[in-house]
Amino acid sequence: MTTPATPRFRSSAAILFSGNFFESLVAFGAQVVIARYLLPEDYGRFAIMLANTSLVFLFLSLRVSTLIIRRPESELTREVRERYFVAVTLESVAGAVITLAIISSFDRVGILELILVVAIAVGHWVETNRAFYERRMDYGKIVGIDVTAKLASHALAVVLVILGAGGLVLYLREFVISVLRLVGAGATGSLGVERLRWLAPREWRSLVAEARGIWADGILEGGFQRLVILLCGAFGGTQGAGLFFFAHRLALVPNQLLMPVTGRLGANWLSRQEDPDLRRRSFHRLVAAVFAGSAVAVAGAIIIAEPVIPWLFGETWREVVPIFIALGGMILFLTVFEAIKAYCYIEGASRVMLISRLSKFIALGLVFGILYQTDMGPAEGLAFGVSAAFATAFLIGWWLLRSRARAAERT
Repeated sequence: MTTPATPRFRSSAAILFSGNFFESLVAFGAQVVIARYLLPEDYGRFAIMLANTSLVFLFLSLRVSTLIIRRPESELTREVRERYFVAVTLESVAGAVITLAIISSFDRVGILELILVVAIAVGHWVETNRAFYERRMDYGKIVGIDVTAKLASHALAVVLVILGAGGLVLYLREFVISVLRLVGAGATGSLGVERLRWLAPREWRSLVAEARGIWADGILEGGFQRLVILLCGAFGGTQGAGLFFFAHRLALVPNQLLMPVTGRLGANWLSRQEDPDLRRRSFHRLVAAVFAGSAVAVAGAIIIAEPVIPWLFGETWREVVPIFIALGGMILFLTVFEAIKAYCYIEGASRVMLISRLSKFIALGLVFGILYQTDMGPAEGLAFGVSAAFATAFLIGWWLLRSRARAAERT
């Protein structure tokens, strides 16, 4: 069934898909060059530092972008827009200051830490802020900015690594992407700039109450990713963390094409459909289409992994192959789980999302705990655990949503 929002969704999906295809192609090409100049330990140190420096933002962020996207147009008044703008600005500034203060209390703040914290803060502000513009579902401008920023950052990273900059390029790349996205959004008028003011106590209470469920879910989501990296570093050292981080980056390439469609675009589209039955049918079609695409992607990725990865990246990265294959379940279930998340946000099914998120930790712990007792390496064991986690979260989320729908039909 076609709805008024369907043609816009299809055109936006085409723009996002083509933009992400180009981005993924460029990122993959840059990765081929960079990996030949760096060691797993370089990636491991970067991954561990990224996990540690982003912890404050993980707990501080109220996930304002989701609040902006899901808010009905009639309720997005000037007061509400200012409230969201103040919140994300305060999150970004306070997050950077607190993170640097924590780092300085344990050790000296070096150039790498400073670059990464600024990149995270700027990236957080831009990514959240542009949700105001994203509500229009005019993704051409957003994709153009992202493609340009990432193309320039990857090109710079390639040049610098060839010139001998070493692991520094991993940090500079994040910084350049964030800054160029900020400049591009400002130049094209796709930033939402509202009046900065101190919010009244009632406004803070309203904002916290509105964001409470999403905030908890965001902590579980971001905490899972960081937990995996830190566990890999603890059991496998910087080399193990680097191998896992590299394999995880490769495994995300197929998902990068579909992730925007199932994530924020999917939420944007589904939230515009006011009829619950129509929205549910649209959600089912979205999940079916994305699952089929993911199945093809994971089959192809696993088939070519053994011969292609060492050939492209060098023999240094041969150990990535079994880790990448073990992440096949993540490739298959990650994007459809994003669709579950988007639908839960719109339906207000925070309980479903919470249970699904918690099931990821349980599945990860059980599978990794069992495999760690064998001769399997910690990075590969964690990869199987991550695959099991996403499969479990999707299946539980899907079952709970179906049960919720049947219960609603009986009342």
